[in-house]
Amino acid sequence: MAKPMSSSPSFLALLIVLASTTSLEDSFHKEKRMESPSRASIGSIDVNLSPSYSKFVVNATEMPPEDYYDYIVVGGGTAGCPLAATLSENFRVLVLERGGVPYTNPNLMSQDGFLTSLMEADPYDSPAQTFTSEDGVANARGRVLGGSSAINAGFYSRADEDFYKKIRAEMGPPHCQSVV
Repeated sequence: MAKPMSSSPSFLALLIVLASTTSLEDSFHKEKRMESPSRASIGSIDVNLSPSYSKFVVNATEMPPEDYYDYIVVGGGTAGCPLAATLSENFRVLVLERGGVPYTNPNLMSQDGFLTSLMEADPYDSPAQTFTSEDGVANARGRVLGGSSAINAGFYSRADEDFYKKIRAEMGPPHCQSVV
């Protein structure tokens, strides 16, 4: 039997439990038909959340310890959340996210607040966490549910076609079939 995980607020700032009995897609379709969002408490903060989110986002320190999970996904960013949603269709899934929910900060997830969220970045408490890469480049990454997409207004960039051609030539199939 696995040991229970620490419920220290610094270790488990946010826990998302995705119930395998409820489809996220169904939940979001139902949400579109509802007219007003619900309210939920995340720790000591009262936040407006849609009905579908309030089913999935909980403060980890308020949850009873569980005996096991089939999968534990570390990071609730743009890769961790979809992975957890897919896995939760058939398995018991735990998502650990160090940051909080983006809905409490009006500068997140919007083009209007894009620069403000980056200007307020620090290495300790803000949703945008500053760091310097190994080659000395100052950068910021998201420490919030949604990951870096939450701090950069959802923007992303793709490598140019020459990059994909180079990788395909070096690695060959089946690693690189085509540019999507």
